[in-house]
Amino acid sequence: MTIRPPTLRSVLGMALAVLAVGAACDGPVSLQTPSPSQLVDDPNVAVSGRVSHGLDETSVELLVDGVDLFAELGVVPPFVNVAGVVQIGGVPVQVSELTWSEQVPSTSFDTVSFRLTGLADGSHQIELSVLDTVGAERIATRSFSTTEPLSLALESWDAGGLAPNTLGLPFGKAASASLGAGLAGGVVPLANGETIREGLPSAAAAF
Repeated sequence: MTIRPPTLRSVLGMALAVLAVGAACDGPVSLQTPSPSQLVDDPNVAVSGRVSHGLDETSVELLVDGVDLFAELGVVPPFVNVAGVVQIGGVPVQVSELTWSEQVPSTSFDTVSFRLTGLADGSHQIELSVLDTVGAERIATRSFSTTEPLSLALESWDAGGLAPNTLGLPFGKAASASLGAGLAGGVVPLANGETIREGLPSAAAAF
């Protein structure tokens, strides 16, 4: 029995079939980023989604923690690089690069993308919805959480004792993990009665 290697045409056919199945699984509305239950420690949260081309764009709603960004910013698809400040969870959040692109080449989807800066720490939910051709609402949701970046989460050195900290360090608290920021260590007594002044050279100075 002779086994023939797959032809280029058959390989491309299988790849297209996989893509078609993936698109079908997403349905008419889907969210690509952030990942499900992702913990985001970057001040800027990138969000992207897509909606089947040809549905009622005027019915699209994009909610972040229940706040409709399209309504708050007064936009209707399509639009490019919209920006503004929206109150979400009682705090001002900067929305930037909000863009709706119609029918990406070689696909049957419109795409939406934007960035959020200033979300409060904690859990958040994004909801993208649209009415289909028979008036039924199609919805995609995505939950994620935000937290402080590591360099901001580290607390200042506790020179008065062995205070616990979030990293489990056994000797007090680090001041800052970012390059260029000095480590403040308090005044340290020496055996000869002298002391070392607090403050060490920055990490950046060593390079």
